[in-house]
Amino acid sequence: MKKLSALLALAMATAVSCLATDLPFTVKAPTWTKVAIAKDPEGLNIRKSPSTSAPRLLVDELKITAYDVPLFFYGFWSSNAPKGTVYALKFTGPDPVVSESNGWLEIENIGPNMEENGWVSARYCNIVTPTPVTKDNKPSGDNFLWLSDKGIATGDDGEYALQGYYNEMDDEIVFNLGRLAAGKVVCPFSLYCSVLVDDSRKPGLVKDGDIYQITINPKLMNDDGYDISLTRFPVDLINAIIKAATESRIPQVIYNEPEPAY
Repeated sequence: MKKLSALLALAMATAVSCLATDLPFTVKAPTWTKVAIAKDPEGLNIRKSPSTSAPRLLVDELKITAYDVPLFFYGFWSSNAPKGTVYALKFTGPDPVVSESNGWLEIENIGPNMEENGWVSARYCNIVTPTPVTKDNKPSGDNFLWLSDKGIATGDDGEYALQGYYNEMDDEIVFNLGRLAAGKVVCPFSLYCSVLVDDSRKPGLVKDGDIYQITINPKLMNDDGYDISLTRFPVDLINAIIKAATESRIPQVIYNEPEPAY
């Protein structure tokens, strides 16, 4: 998946309803089949249209009000040269390719607010077709769980999944809830939680005002202790997460990401 801080902030920024999640639900499978990765780890300029003369994506440090929000939320298109506190945002990937035009790649949601698409030069990218996600070929990591492996949604038509990312420094987790479709897991629901790690308390989920807090103990972490292991979560806690998740303005898509080849 994408960088942890981006996921956490996106979950906060895109929740649009307080309706409880109901299983089963349907999703629309993405039409894209390829992802792009910049050959240079420093990244590439992002253009508004497929041309080196098109406005590029810039950001002004003075207008950043929250540093845990992805910089792309503050990005803007400009033909001006960066100077002072203004600098260019760069594409690194992997990210979905939604179209190609004359040596350029249209990349999904890398423009302002992560709602607009942007363009990068295909010449400086590796283009890869991810292997499909299946029941037996799931994304790597302990933080991904097929709900059917916990006996949840086994009678529904489809495979449902939960993925969670833990920010140990800030004690925050974002959960994404989705359904398998065309080799990808489309997640229209998410839940952002503050975290209390306490080995003396029973794991649970409570709502404190507009924010949920989840209590976990070290037994629910992976063996390295740096992330959560959803396979170790009790069923009642997983069901509570599912019930609390709300619809997101921009659904997340989980796929088998290729490793960058710099």
